[in-house]
Formats: sequence, C-alpha cells, structure tokens
Amino acid sequence: MKTKPKFNLLDAFIILILAAAIALGAFMLLKPSAPVNTDSTPAPSGKATFTVDLTRVTEAVAKEFELAADNKEKLTCGEAERFYSTIKDISVTKAKRTIVDHSTATASKVEDPQFFDVKLILETDVTETDDAITAGKTDLRVGNGLAVKAPRCAGYGYIIGLELN
Repeated sequence: MKTKPKFNLLDAFIILILAAAIALGAFMLLKPSAPVNTDSTPAPSGKATFTVDLTRVTEAVAKEFELAADNKEKLTCGEAERFYSTIKDISVTKAKRTIVDHSTATASKVEDPQFFDVKLILETDVTETDDAITAGKTDLRVGNGLAVKAPRCAGYGYIIGLELN
C-alpha cells in the first residue's frame, strides 16, 4: 500500500522561507550600487606648515627622503584618507639610544650607527574650522601619528609642530 505524501502547514512555511531567501539573495546580487557620496571636502582655505618626526629609520630610507626633497617631489601623507604635501626642509641626524651601565647605575645616550632620525618640514593646503585644521579629511594636530610616503620610501612618525601660513 502506497501512501501519498501530504502537503501540510510546515511544508508551506519552509517553501515561504526558501522563496524569501532566494529573493533576498537576488536583490543583494542585482541591486543598483549605492549613490556616490557627493559630500566633498571643503575647498582649502589656506596653507599650513607642519613638522613630522620619523625616528629610527634606516640609512637607505633617510637618503631616499633627502633625494625626494632635492627633487621637490610631493609626498603622500595619511593612512585611510590621504593628502599631498611638499617638502620645505629636511634634517637627518644619527639616532640616539640609551645605554645603561648596571654596575654604576647610570644611563647615557649614544649615537646608534644603524639608524637615523628624519625631521620633515612639510607644507600643504588646509581647511581651518573652529574644531580642527584638516588636510583633505585628515586632522592635523601636534602629537598625532602620520604615515608619510615618497615615491621610493615610506615612514611613520608624529607631528611635532604645526603653523598656519
């Protein structure tokens, strides 16, 4: 004796869930792209000169930053939101490290022959508001970290000086 499968309320519910999942998948796959955000950054209202201190970089990186300064190349600054700046001045000094003499319990700073400290004085277009000074969408504040990239090298340092021009 063969029994005929019966269609019940649970079967209808499962079919309804599967149809909704397929419709949602098709919508997600075929939906039009979101409109492009037309909120652009405000037009720059001035220029700012800021100093970035890159500590303990290799000699090759220090030389590439000097070469970028000599060639007047634009640097890319920032991480997620980037902006361009020009090198106004550069100084390269030997990095220092602290040596502790445990027998006399004294500490002294000595030059580290493998590393250099690079100070970049950069200029860029900025927008000044009551709350911040921004370059592109990046806030420039003394103490903030900043990634700096030249065509052949990159480094990460901190803003140690900021002046509006």
